[in-house]
Amino acid sequence: MTRDRPPPVSSTERKLPSASLGFLGLAYSVLGWSIADFGHSHWLWWLLASVLGLGGSVLLSLPLSYWRSPLLRWFQSELLSFISVFVGAFMVAVLLAWVHFLLVGLLLFSAMALARLDLLTARFTCLQSCLILAATAQAGLGFGWTLHYLMLI
Repeated sequence: MTRDRPPPVSSTERKLPSASLGFLGLAYSVLGWSIADFGHSHWLWWLLASVLGLGGSVLLSLPLSYWRSPLLRWFQSELLSFISVFVGAFMVAVLLAWVHFLLVGLLLFSAMALARLDLLTARFTCLQSCLILAATAQAGLGFGWTLHYLMLI
């Protein structure tokens, strides 16, 4: 009994994963709404949210081979391993003290990871998926701010 292989997907037949990208846009629009809801929100919050969206898309679009080598070299030294454990424990304590920020960060990371996996399954290249994730995150931020602005008029 032979297995039928699916035909190769050409670049014109690829479809964007609308459900996961919609979830990513929704998550970032909630972040944009929340930042706009602070009142007179400082430009630093918007810059931080934009860098979070762009940096997350770049980091998640990198192939796994880029992550293995630096991490293995980092933990070969005992001093660096000790410092990493110490800083990691401190960060866990800080994040547990501010559970709300931890949950928002986990939601954003989960939405972006889901969208990246769907883009990977749809056979988009690393550069294409990075640009799609970044554009969706920035559009979600802008949409959340615009929606908050329009609701207050």
